[in-house]
Amino acid sequence: MTMKNKFIISCVITAILALLVFASVIFADQSKEGKDSAKDESKAVSEALAPARLSLITSEQVKNKFEKKWLKRKRFLDDGNITKAHEVINEIVEIMLNSVIANLTDFSSALVIEANSAIKQGEPLLAVTLSEQAITLSPKISRFYFELADIHFSNYSIVKGISTYVQAVKVRSRNFMDSIIFKANTLLYFVTIIIAFIFVYTIIISLKYFKLFLHDITDVFPKSLNVNIVKLYTVVLFFLPLLLGFGIFWEFIFLILIGFIYGTIKEKKTFYFIALLILLLPVLVTTSLRIYTFVNTGEMKSIYRANQGTWYLETEKNLEMMLNKHPDDSDILLSLGLLSKKRGDYKRAKSYYLKGLESAPDSYELNINLGNVYLALNRTAKAEKLYRLASELDPKNGTAHYNLNKLYLKLVKLDEADMEFRKAMALSPDIVEYYSEIMKASSPNFNRLVIDEQVNKQNYHNRYKRYVNNTKSIATKILPLQIKFIS
Repeated sequence: MTMKNKFIISCVITAILALLVFASVIFADQSKEGKDSAKDESKAVSEALAPARLSLITSEQVKNKFEKKWLKRKRFLDDGNITKAHEVINEIVEIMLNSVIANLTDFSSALVIEANSAIKQGEPLLAVTLSEQAITLSPKISRFYFELADIHFSNYSIVKGISTYVQAVKVRSRNFMDSIIFKANTLLYFVTIIIAFIFVYTIIISLKYFKLFLHDITDVFPKSLNVNIVKLYTVVLFFLPLLLGFGIFWEFIFLILIGFIYGTIKEKKTFYFIALLILLLPVLVTTSLRIYTFVNTGEMKSIYRANQGTWYLETEKNLEMMLNKHPDDSDILLSLGLLSKKRGDYKRAKSYYLKGLESAPDSYELNINLGNVYLALNRTAKAEKLYRLASELDPKNGTAHYNLNKLYLKLVKLDEADMEFRKAMALSPDIVEYYSEIMKASSPNFNRLVIDEQVNKQNYHNRYKRYVNNTKSIATKILPLQIKFIS
């Protein structure tokens, strides 16, 4: 080994040690703050992913109705009357539709548990029925579709399993919360794959060149030293970052540098790629944590629950408090209008929608929903005008035409009603079929007559962008968490 190579190795080792010491000083103060930050982030993630509790859904009166029906179902099950128990699910659905509650995740989760139990007891058909009922009670939650797909696959119903799985993916793509959490999870899975790749490749290369490293380091020491002592020093040097307590992350940086020094041209190119991946890791982790934190904010949870029909008792109060801080927020105003309209307070709903249109006059959702309120108040001319305006704002959406159909039926204008229904079916067949189905029971409840629009996915994405812009400083707060995650 030439003196030049010895000098290079010595410089590299010295530089690494200096870097490690410098890093320990830089991150020492931040690590203490990072522990609290990590706890908060972990809590935020667990709360964001936790299912809604029935005890907090809608009013006490409606909650009691659900509980009585569920106990009735349980009595039928205890008596072995499966058919009657299934019929109670339909009664629960009727209460859901009249109360405009879109998802009962607690009941759906209980049904999935029963379905898995049925599979273990050798009753696959019952398991499928129970899982389908779970979807009926939570049609906008993708995980229950995935559960049904798994049951089909376990029963070797491959075609049904694939079809249900595709349906689950579609439901997830339409549900903002499901889709954005899926993206965050995907980023973390990608981070795991990157770390695994770096780990395996670095170990292989470092073991490949360990003997050569040992030989070169031996040449650096005086010949008079005992060979075994020199080898011991070399092994200590090889694992120096770990022995000094810097963690496995810095150990791998050290091993990567050794591999880069001794590796072939192709191996060095791979290490260049690894360096880029290491630079990418903090970005991926930060993005994932931002998503989890965003979906767990009080503002986001309240808006989402109000729009998805799984709102809690305190949701409306939280939205009103947020409105005091952001009086022109059209999403909050739309959400409050939805809650007011669902419980029959049309005048209050109208005031929220009119206020929202002042800041977002071209909002398809606000125009549609205000039209619904006017229709409920029997002001059909204003309702018709707003539906027409909404159909111009979003010509590809069939909701306005469906609501016009209901308006013309009310006015006994059958030809116009039929024409609008055909337009609605051509533009939004799935939505029209769903609402046509829930109207078969001829419920007098106005909530089931027309379609209310919700905050759309684009608005949710815009809120996320604003959240990111307003929390750029979060990177410094979670940096210790990133280092801990990587190491």
